[in-house]
Amino acid sequence: MTTSLAQDAIELLLDLAERGEIDPWDVQVIEVIDRHLSQLAPSLSPGGIPYEADLSRSGQAFLYASMLLLLKADTLVRAPLDEDPEEFVEAFWPVDGDGQQLSLPFRLETQLQRRAVAPPLQSRPVSLGEMIAQLETIAQQFEDNPQEGRSRRRRKSTKRETAAEIGQLAHEENLTETAEEIETFLLQHWEAIAAGKPWVSFERLLECWSRPSQNQQSLAERQVAVFWALLLLASQSKVELFQEQFYRDIQIKLTPESPIAPETA
Repeated sequence: MTTSLAQDAIELLLDLAERGEIDPWDVQVIEVIDRHLSQLAPSLSPGGIPYEADLSRSGQAFLYASMLLLLKADTLVRAPLDEDPEEFVEAFWPVDGDGQQLSLPFRLETQLQRRAVAPPLQSRPVSLGEMIAQLETIAQQFEDNPQEGRSRRRRKSTKRETAAEIGQLAHEENLTETAEEIETFLLQHWEAIAAGKPWVSFERLLECWSRPSQNQQSLAERQVAVFWALLLLASQSKVELFQEQFYRDIQIKLTPESPIAPETA
């Protein structure tokens, strides 16, 4: 697709040059881009491919157009200035015989000499060969990175796929099972781990609660599993989570509405 698009653009340039519609030594980049993009307009004939059905091709065309404009901009930046800065400074700021700059005259505004016309715009023509070389370079870059477009498409997923991935992740971490175990543990041991306080720290819960499968988990994995379970319980209004400051200890409290809340909580 990319190579075909580049070849189409090159063929258009050659065709315009052969018919004398463009100057091979001074190609008007904007005009050529406009002609090429106009070929992507919807076809009015029955069975024609609509513009929206070929977004990939049109997107590549706009990318090519931006790269050609960059080529034009680079040539303008590299173009030398017609006016010598030294001559300009000497004409504006007079010097004496020893080369020392003289002081400004009184009423400087009467000494200024205005230009009769504005200075010519800085320009540097872009040749047909440069445009073709630029198109071939872009096409080669696409061919050298064929997986980039596919990887971007793979990163995009539908809401259903995203929900399925989240559900699978939660299933792998046994989120519901862990939440039920922590719920039962809090109901049975709240007074012991709270020690008369209305709150229990996250680290305290992590220290007191354990299960056989945790022997195969690292500390970070245990922390993540317990935290996700607490988030699930909080979403069910069974516990409250509180944090005085960011990155500080998380405090856990049983809600009055919680069915696991003991009468003394």
